[in-house]
Amino acid sequence: MANHNNELVLENVRIVYPNFKGAPATIMINGKNREVNTDGSRKFNVTLDSMVAQELLDQGFNVKLPTEENPNRAPYLPIVLSKGPNVQQWVRIALVDNGNGRFLDITDPNQLAMLDDITPGCRVNAVLSPYYWDVDGKSGITAYTKKLYIYLDDVDPELAPSKLGFEKDINFL
Repeated sequence: MANHNNELVLENVRIVYPNFKGAPATIMINGKNREVNTDGSRKFNVTLDSMVAQELLDQGFNVKLPTEENPNRAPYLPIVLSKGPNVQQWVRIALVDNGNGRFLDITDPNQLAMLDDITPGCRVNAVLSPYYWDVDGKSGITAYTKKLYIYLDDVDPELAPSKLGFEKDINFL
């Protein structure tokens, strides 16, 4: 982890809980089902080792730590790709496979949506812009994506969805 010119650089972290599609979800809050992400925001999370997680937490980032219900879960950092459905034009996302990279068309919702299926567990290097906020007496830092390099050839099977037997032998292009 490094801070450069008001950027946060995270290297060799793993994607978990992606929502590049910007799909709404229903979650239980205080015993009631609540609709979240109704604005179509695109977000994802990256796992952190405990030292980096603590350092970011101390700086004010919204790091999620293991819970009593899930004590073995790795700490992770929520990252915003876009607030709403449109991604800023200066954001870059590259898919890297065996050293060959290709930038995604961030204006194409289908290309962004497919990331939900192919990125869980993938190693990423991310350049992030910290956004400092202070609302109603609460404050913190939200991480926004500037550049994201997704390594499709380096997937942690523990974090990726399990594949069916016939899927394991297919080399997807």
